[in-house]
This record gives sequence, structure tokens and C-alpha cells, in this order.
Amino acid sequence: MLSQKMKTWFNKFFVAGVVSGIFLTVTVVLISGYLFFTFPAGRENIELEIPDFSAAPPAFEPFAYTGTLRTADGKSLRLSDLRDKVVFLNFWATWCPPCKAEMPSIQGLYNTFSGKEEVAFILVSNEGEQVLRQFLRENRYDFPVCIATETLPAAFNVQSIPATFIIDRNGEVVFHHVGAAKWDDDACLSFIRSLI
Repeated sequence: MLSQKMKTWFNKFFVAGVVSGIFLTVTVVLISGYLFFTFPAGRENIELEIPDFSAAPPAFEPFAYTGTLRTADGKSLRLSDLRDKVVFLNFWATWCPPCKAEMPSIQGLYNTFSGKEEVAFILVSNEGEQVLRQFLRENRYDFPVCIATETLPAAFNVQSIPATFIIDRNGEVVFHHVGAAKWDDDACLSFIRSLI
């Protein structure tokens, strides 16, 4: 038989344990709900912004970056190889919900300009070739994807993805956008056409 002191001690800690368990469960549920509705990864629909082409772009020389990118088919590419072209440069990842949300519009933009020699599309990820190939195949995307083989220069200042730069034929960054955007919008089509 338990002594009265033991029963009191047991009841006190049992009740405290039950109350703590309930409190912990409620806290986890509330935090999970907050994270689900606050961060895009927890939402099915990510709203695509229409890019604001009147915003001032960052000032730096993108072709000064001498590092190489590797295409999905294993070839090397330098940004400087794209001089005299309008370059649509997008940094992204297959695990990034906003990146995935904007991909259909990037495919639409690519389809519009894919026959134009004056326009180049470079979508850069740091993931492996197999992961990228599988993502492209499963989603039926055929735009060019590259793998960053080196750390990108600080000038690009890519702190969040997706991050997109549009570079004109003179090698100047004329547009920069962070976040998911609707790239096949008429405003974007007109902007790129004006650079050709």
C-alpha cells in the first residue's frame, strides 16, 4: 500500500503531467497552424506578382562573373558567352514552392522567345543533374537549366529564391525581381521585346 504522502505526491505530479501534456499538444497545434498559413510552403496557391519593370535594378557587371555554369546536358557555360543577347537569368530550386509556382509562366515566356537568337534563358540551381532532369521531365518543361559549379559572386546578392535578373544586350542588369512572378504577362513580353 502506498502511504498517504506517496499518494499525494503521485496525484500532484500526475495532474501536473496531464496538464503539461495538454498544454504542449495545444501549443504544437497552434504553432503548426501558424506556420502552415504563414509560409508559402504550406499553401497550395501562391499568388504570382506582375513584375514592376519601372523599379531601379542593381548596378553591377554580371558578365564580370567568370565562374562556369554546367548545363543539364553537361556542357560548360559562362555568362560572358551570352554577350550581345538579352538574358533572362533565374535562380531557383526544385524544393522551393514559389519557384515551382512561377515555372509554368517561365515556360510560357520561354516558348514565346525560344526561336529568337537574341534572347537567352538561364535558370540556375545548385541541385544535382538527376534531380533537375527529373523535375523538368515530370513537369514537361524544356527551358535551359544550369547548375552553379562555384559560388556566385556577391554582386548578385541572391539571398532568397526565386531571384530573377534580366540583362540587356550591353551586359547591364536592367531588371531584378525577388519572389514568384507571372513572367508570361504582356508587360514582361513587351519589356523583353523592347530590349531585342
